[in-house]
Amino acid sequence: KFIPRFARFYTPAVVAAAILLALVPPLVVPGTAFAEWLQRALTFLVISCPCALVISVPLTFFAGIGGASRNGILIKGSNYLETLANCKTAVFDKTGTLTEGVPEVCIQKDYSEEANQVLALAASVERASDHPLANAVIRYAADLPSYEAESVQNIKGCGMDASICGRRVLIGNRKLMEQNGIELTEQVLNDLSEVQNSGASIALIAVDGKAEMLLGISDKLKADAKDSISRLKNMGIADIIMLTGDNACTASAIAAQLGITEYRAELLPEDKLTVIRELQSKGRTVTFVGDGINDSPALAAADTGIAMGSGTDVAIDNSDVVLIKSDLKSLVRSLKLSKKTVLTLYENIAIAVGTVVLLLIGLFAGYIHMSIGMLIHEASILVVILNAMRLLVHN
Repeated sequence: KFIPRFARFYTPAVVAAAILLALVPPLVVPGTAFAEWLQRALTFLVISCPCALVISVPLTFFAGIGGASRNGILIKGSNYLETLANCKTAVFDKTGTLTEGVPEVCIQKDYSEEANQVLALAASVERASDHPLANAVIRYAADLPSYEAESVQNIKGCGMDASICGRRVLIGNRKLMEQNGIELTEQVLNDLSEVQNSGASIALIAVDGKAEMLLGISDKLKADAKDSISRLKNMGIADIIMLTGDNACTASAIAAQLGITEYRAELLPEDKLTVIRELQSKGRTVTFVGDGINDSPALAAADTGIAMGSGTDVAIDNSDVVLIKSDLKSLVRSLKLSKKTVLTLYENIAIAVGTVVLLLIGLFAGYIHMSIGMLIHEASILVVILNAMRLLVHN
């Protein structure tokens, strides 16, 4: 976008200056040879043409995008490289982005003598859900009988409510229990606090109005998550924020493990978009990293939306950058490359403009003629091409 705006003013100005240079001195200074100033004007016209500048801008971005693709990073446009380089706020979805996205049941607290039956009923309800935590419960109860759930309700941000074999089964968070008048005994509350402080997500199970079981479900942090967060801070990302639907205690424990000081917990899917809009309203350039269907609005709204390659098709379609390898090292690499691309662009602009300025000084000083001017002019083009091509091998 810069080149057309630049050319709109620069090109007419150079042509007008060349005409004046050819005509004014012979008319103003008696005895001045017209042919000599015509030659100078033509030389001026040739060496003023910013070929190196014109080619350096798109070539630098193309090389940056090419270098990224060789590192497993798909960047959908040069403008996203530039925006990413200016990022000061990085927002992460937790599940599948900072964690492996394959949660497993790690804790089971029983408040009933028929624990297996309660777990089987809960797993049967969860089969009507596509939530990652639901899949964890289903895998955990794989060896138990399965029942047909009826009147299944998926209560957004809370859990599931269904009838099975004439029994009402609730499975979800504390909010769901409180909404349905389920009494949580002191033991349940103590266990709840213990599980949350361990960093695990919770799934309370109530059957026929009584809390019967508490499951702790944890999702392993990605091996490179903590180190990558640290590197992002060292690269000048001032604000790193984690978003999650988990409760505040669980979110706090996970954030502490990663070295993240700011997080937003107990979010509904639409709340992520609200957070992005809120940060942008404060003048921040926001990069959002996510992988799920629920992340799509935030990915589309962020200044730069980055999706994990292992994420959903909808998330990938709505993103500006895709990390094919789905690791956070690729995120660090993409940020490094974007900064390197913009730095190379500035270098090439300086080389292109600096060459033109020096040639013009030499022309009016009488040291530059058409042949040597053309040689230096073409050499500057080769220099910016070679400088941009370094991005193809940037690691």
